[in-house]
Amino acid sequence: MVESSLVKQVKIAIIGGSGATGREIIRCAKQDPRVKEISMIVRRKLEEWKQEEFQPELKFIQRENFDNLNELQDQLQGYDIFISCLGARQKVGEQEFKKVERDIPAAFAALGKSCGASYFSYLSSMMVDKTSRLQILSVKAQTEELIQQQELPISAMFRPGALINRDNDFRWIEWLLAKVPGPKIDDSVLAYSMYHHAVNETLKLKGSQQTQTNPRHIAIENEDIKSFAKFIKEGII
Repeated sequence: MVESSLVKQVKIAIIGGSGATGREIIRCAKQDPRVKEISMIVRRKLEEWKQEEFQPELKFIQRENFDNLNELQDQLQGYDIFISCLGARQKVGEQEFKKVERDIPAAFAALGKSCGASYFSYLSSMMVDKTSRLQILSVKAQTEELIQQQELPISAMFRPGALINRDNDFRWIEWLLAKVPGPKIDDSVLAYSMYHHAVNETLKLKGSQQTQTNPRHIAIENEDIKSFAKFIKEGII
């Protein structure tokens, strides 16, 4: 694909793209002229990822596991945006859970830093707290801290409430939470917000005449995620 002289473009690398939220994020890029390439670090390629249906160039990096992500530096050098949508169920055991929820996203952030990325996005959770007795909240809080330590120009932590209407990823706990009062968000809305925030903020940075010297650490809570998606759809932002 030849980069347009009129439209600034970005390159996106995403890990966890075959999960429900990751798939929605990739769908958002289908006909977006602002995106030049999308590289997906995945264990398996999905049938829906057909190049003829996408304007950006699709690249696939298939690996049996996500160890040693630093090996991908040459392939992802110059990518602007790194997005982590990995997630694990706690039934996999504490060691594997921490590896997927903390160690791999942190390593992906380090890879983004070494590749010169401007923006890193992490799918976190509401109520994250390192002192929490709930493993998922304490581990995600640790992950946020490790990502921020990389001091990328922009690191955005998305903290949704209970996710509802996940495509092809039914979970009983989320089905139950959807029935009771409390913060919740449609998975497609979360993905839409994550995608457009990444592209918009990165293009702003690329178009700025000034060099950003201080890293921006952003935490976006459930209601703000929904508001941002609404403003984008209405053309307010």
